[in-house]
Amino acid sequence: MKRLIVLILGTALLAACSKKSDNKADDAKTSPLVELANRTAAVDSAINLAPVLEARGFRVVATQKLPAQLSARRATAAVYRSQDGARGGVVYMQRSSNDDPAITWHWYFADGAPDSIQLVELNGDGLWDARVFMAGGTTREFIQGETFTLMTDRDARFAMNGAASGSASWKAFDGDTTTAWQSPSKDAYIEIPIPMGLEKGELQIQLAGGNRATKIEIFAGDKKVQDVALQNTSALQRVDLDDSLNDATSIRVVVEGPSSTVAISELGIR
Repeated sequence: MKRLIVLILGTALLAACSKKSDNKADDAKTSPLVELANRTAAVDSAINLAPVLEARGFRVVATQKLPAQLSARRATAAVYRSQDGARGGVVYMQRSSNDDPAITWHWYFADGAPDSIQLVELNGDGLWDARVFMAGGTTREFIQGETFTLMTDRDARFAMNGAASGSASWKAFDGDTTTAWQSPSKDAYIEIPIPMGLEKGELQIQLAGGNRATKIEIFAGDKKVQDVALQNTSALQRVDLDDSLNDATSIRVVVEGPSSTVAISELGIR
């Protein structure tokens, strides 16, 4: 009789254990220590950005731990909104150390406020794509390799999703000098949102191929602030920006050249 009771209890225990191991939700749980480390990493990533955003009328509303596209990096995101909740942005960072903000990509939305971001595979190419959840329940999706990249290693506060003539303007911000934004020369421009303002007051530009621009005009809104003659070289060129741009919310770079098209390999603002 005792053997029968032991056998029954043993069978019941085995069934219970088997049922628990089949529960995927239990197996997928992250330990409290890992969750705490992830939250701490995300909050730490936003510490340097918070005072900069607050000075420009924004506030950080969420921080997230996300997958990293670059190896040996810790990826986080900071989601921010304007004080009136009408606009905002998402800053994705891939850090190699706690002291390095390492901004990889920055989306800014002048027509809506984001709640959170999710990195998800949308087109089966093995790269993380982005889905941004907006206030009001809508979403906006971005395909890596079509409108942005997480393969770059740059540290710049400007947003990289502004309007532009031509196509693939994100290639001017991808950190790859073998790619380029191209546009018909007539009315060629790139709009660069700077919700966090300027750091050094410097524009950096690198021309591409045979369609090199010869001149750029820099606008704040509808007002032209600077005319800049460019050198005929593929080397990086630096331009000191006029002090009147310190309070600008975006900078428009109008590009001129002698060919039917113009091309810029890399463009940045600090």
